[in-house]
Amino acid sequence: MNQPSELETPPKADLVLLEALAQRLSQREGELDLAAQASLLRRLILGKPEGVKDDTIVRFWRLLMAEMSGADQDGLSIAVAGPQPVKVWDQARAMFGPKANLNLKPDVRACLDAVLDGAVRYAVLDWPDGNGAGSWWPMLAESRFSRLRIQSGSSLVTSLSERPEAAIVGRGGLGPSGVDDSLLVALDERHVAERALQQAGVEGEVRARARAFVLLRVQGHFAEDDPRLGFLARNGLDGVRVTGTLPVV
Repeated sequence: MNQPSELETPPKADLVLLEALAQRLSQREGELDLAAQASLLRRLILGKPEGVKDDTIVRFWRLLMAEMSGADQDGLSIAVAGPQPVKVWDQARAMFGPKANLNLKPDVRACLDAVLDGAVRYAVLDWPDGNGAGSWWPMLAESRFSRLRIQSGSSLVTSLSERPEAAIVGRGGLGPSGVDDSLLVALDERHVAERALQQAGVEGEVRARARAFVLLRVQGHFAEDDPRLGFLARNGLDGVRVTGTLPVV
């Protein structure tokens, strides 16, 4: 069998790609910014050449951005839990790279505690749109977890009807990526959420209910002090607040 020569020149396209990769890696960036990452992925997808799949772009650039931010080398710590932990584990690995330090926790509360205490940077959990007592998203309405937010999804979506496989939960505020949906949680004992959204002129829908709580997904980026939150509260959504964001292509 003929063996390729070690001196054989690689294809020109591969050399061009390698040179571009080295140039991009030289532009080291700071802490991993999920909103900036989503913004770049959106622009790359919208401007992609024919024949390149969206998923290829997302997987390649997430690895690249993890390397550039230092997250890949430093072993970024991520907590993982869920009824299907292998699926969520795979989503976390795809999101944060092969060297991320994934920690399987016994349950969602243990994941949120780890994020809150600073033991891990993020928690990767099933996307929160389930109904009933087994749903985890009402925990974000608890005072203990009031500083936590769903900061992104494991994939970009194109409409309100789409959902990612997993949610990325972290501490701190929510930065806009340019085109986003927002997640709101509130007490809605009288089931007035749909009417309140309509009266506020907000495009959105109820995604889940658990006990007296309601989870809403609305179009656009809602800041923590968005005046529309006050309008929703006056129309029956007690304690309504922003609990997450989801970048949209």
